[in-house]
Amino acid sequence: MKKKVFKRRLIRQEIITWHRRIGLSASFLLVIVIITGIPLNHVEFLGLDTKFFQNDLILNWYGVEPKNRGISYKVGRNWLTYLDGSLFLDGSKIDSPPMKFKGAVFFQDLIVVASDIALLIFTSEGTLVETIFDPGIPNSIDGIGHAADSLIIIRTTDNAWLATSDFLKWNSYKSSVNWNLPRPLPTEIREVLLESVRGQGLPWSRLLLDLHSGRIFGSWGPYIIDISAVALLILILTGIYNWSSSRR
Repeated sequence: MKKKVFKRRLIRQEIITWHRRIGLSASFLLVIVIITGIPLNHVEFLGLDTKFFQNDLILNWYGVEPKNRGISYKVGRNWLTYLDGSLFLDGSKIDSPPMKFKGAVFFQDLIVVASDIALLIFTSEGTLVETIFDPGIPNSIDGIGHAADSLIIIRTTDNAWLATSDFLKWNSYKSSVNWNLPRPLPTEIREVLLESVRGQGLPWSRLLLDLHSGRIFGSWGPYIIDISAVALLILILTGIYNWSSSRR
């Protein structure tokens, strides 16, 4: 009889020990599930679909941040930036076709953008007005700049070419060229650029739901939450066992 009582006490003590260990291990995740679950039940009342979260670290985790800093050029009074396959004028995105961007210059109140196979002409407000394909040079475009008289010069791998004012004719050019080089984007314009890329940010409802389900932690996140749910079930069962054992 004493052996049975002693064995029962050992089992109960072992269960109590594991009850504490599991409780401590799962407590952090269970707190997240509880804290996020309450507001998720009141999304409309709290307006969580219309409130947005702005944080560089979280937005970068979701892939909302730009992949790189981009490349920027001063064009007249404006700044043109090429970032992640898109063009931005003074930080605001403008409509443009896909391209291999090679540079930009300001010419007669217009912004001339060079890709490897074409010249794109924009107004100073960022409206595309003309695209000149195959300007009649033997190799692909590698850069763009100004001659001494401010006419457009484009660079290829083995030569420089001078354009007439209507871009209809190109002649080989051997004199000095003022190549328009990339410059650091002013801080205030970069802030506008980041807002354009991020949009309004991440809805609070999306962030809370991903925390609640574990998806914010990646593909293994939901399984981690599942494990914490199983841990909660074990806590309930071991708690009931400990309570019933103490009454004997």
